[in-house]
Amino acid sequence: MQKNKQNKKSKKDFSLILKYLPCFFVGVISTLLGILVLALAYYKLSLDSEFSYYFTYIFISFGAFLTGYSTYKKFKNRGIVSGALGAVPLLVFNLIFILIFSFKSVNAFVLLVIPITVLFGAIGGIVSSNSKKRY
Repeated sequence: MQKNKQNKKSKKDFSLILKYLPCFFVGVISTLLGILVLALAYYKLSLDSEFSYYFTYIFISFGAFLTGYSTYKKFKNRGIVSGALGAVPLLVFNLIFILIFSFKSVNAFVLLVIPITVLFGAIGGIVSSNSKKRY
């Protein structure tokens, strides 16, 4: 009896994870595409590194916004909470990505990425909860 309850709970948790994965991939793909465009512009136009430094924050925040937006649309929970919690796995992905590909000191960059990702995820959830259905 106890094992059956645990089995149902684990299936429910697994289904929630599977339901969240498209939201996570929306943020990851948008962040990576933005950084890829930035790298191509950096290479072709020979921009300075300060330009790429600030635009990296913009692309990370855009990815977090889309993750928060899609998380609320998928789960229909409270906007700010679902957006912020939806951005946490994207934050972990971004931090791993930064630590792997960064060759300099990452302290200031990491300290700014953490609140930016959570904040823009929450903003995406709020915007999604306040947007009207148009169909």
